[in-house]
Amino acid sequence: MDTAIEIIKWALLILLAGFIGQFGKSFSLRVIHYLQDKKKKKISSATETEPSANRTDSVDAIAPDHKREKKMFKAHIKLEKKREKLRR
Repeated sequence: MDTAIEIIKWALLILLAGFIGQFGKSFSLRVIHYLQDKKKKKISSATETEPSANRTDSVDAIAPDHKREKKMFKAHIKLEKKREKLRR
């Protein structure tokens, strides 16, 4: 009888740990998203009140092309590595 009580205790402990783990994870994700949204709102309100003198429209227009070129270059290198590996 004593062993049955021990088994039930351990089973309940494992179930409780799983419950805390699952809902603790979802709670922590909600807290993280809340803090990120709060930070974004704070940054956006700061940029609306103080326009940055360092940013120009030409820099913003160049950035997407630069990113695309970088991605294409990386893809090209990756493809070359795969071809080299297949040659061996």
